[in-house]
Amino acid sequence: MRKVLIISLIVLSIFLVGCGTVLDYLLDATDDSDSTPPATVDKDDPNNPDAQDSGTTVSAGKKTSISDSDTATGTKTSTKDEPECIQNSDCAWDESCIDGECGTVANLYVTEGCTKKCNFNSVVLETSDKQTFTLNRGKGDYTAAGAIEWKLVTGPNYCPGDDIIVPVSIKKKYSGKIVNEQYVTVKVGEKSEVITHPNMKSIQFTFTVKSVKEECTGS
Repeated sequence: MRKVLIISLIVLSIFLVGCGTVLDYLLDATDDSDSTPPATVDKDDPNNPDAQDSGTTVSAGKKTSISDSDTATGTKTSTKDEPECIQNSDCAWDESCIDGECGTVANLYVTEGCTKKCNFNSVVLETSDKQTFTLNRGKGDYTAAGAIEWKLVTGPNYCPGDDIIVPVSIKKKYSGKIVNEQYVTVKVGEKSEVITHPNMKSIQFTFTVKSVKEECTGS
């Protein structure tokens, strides 16, 4: 009887071990069937809808768009307005560089649509050199030992308005030669932009138009 009991226990142990082995096999088979290798995409295949194109990445079977700013290359975006010109030679033969734009002095003024016309002279200017001038149009002076020469520019008779525009010619010289020529405009009561020199960094010239003597004719 005792031998029979021992034999029964041995058989039961073998049965349980066998069941555990079978269970492990089934579990491994289930894991293998569920796990699939990651999808591979041939980005050169034009017939594959998941193929990677410009501005798109493919990862784990999903497409992720990239912003235009990340994909755009070779494009320069300017954040600041650049002047159209820096000197008269940048413009057409019949135009001048006025306040960074090509144009003419005549176009600074409204000359049509009125019977009363005005013009001005006796312009009072104060420069950053602490000098005060009273000059008619067509006259000027210089600063920095002649490195910058400025002159009040003549203009056409114009229709009366609230603001009087005073155009000034600026010539920048170096070793006796003109290296830059342009025009700036200033309204009465305002200060000009800072005028620099390409070869003399220390020059920071400005002027203020204090007043003008305006005369008008017509009704």
